[in-house]
Amino acid sequence: MALWNDFGKKAEETVRGFGTRAREIAETTKINGQIAIKRTDIERLYGEIGKAYFAINAGRSQEAGALDELCAKVEELDTEIADMQKKIDTIRQVRRCPVCGEVSPNTSRFCGACGAKFEVETPAELKPEVEPNQETPVEQAEENTSPSEETSAEEQAEEQAEETAVSSE
Repeated sequence: MALWNDFGKKAEETVRGFGTRAREIAETTKINGQIAIKRTDIERLYGEIGKAYFAINAGRSQEAGALDELCAKVEELDTEIADMQKKIDTIRQVRRCPVCGEVSPNTSRFCGACGAKFEVETPAELKPEVEPNQETPVEQAEENTSPSEETSAEEQAEEQAEETAVSSE
């Protein structure tokens, strides 16, 4: 019977793993699609930048501001793509080397390609959720309990002990 219970548990874990992996794949595919659209937009902007640059150099246009605006749009899209790539890395539980850009598992302490040391990151669940100036729940509870309440609780305990002693006599 234990064999079947173990088999059932392992099968359930496997199915859960497939479900989790399927969600990860779906999410990364969605983000990769968004990245592809942004890269297409960047390519279009490069064409517009080239046309604007040519017009300025050929003396057909004096609007260098338009060129600056197009370059700013490209930089904005590059930043958005980098943020999306970080989301994908988080989903895949990997990190990128700050030196060479190679992908390594989150658990790695060194880059497998160039040997650069990774910074140790504290997992979010281990970081305190309390602001430095905020009180912890224990401190708040201690403040909310007044000395008179503590005394009255002690007095109540003494009174109950006396009543028990009197009733047993």
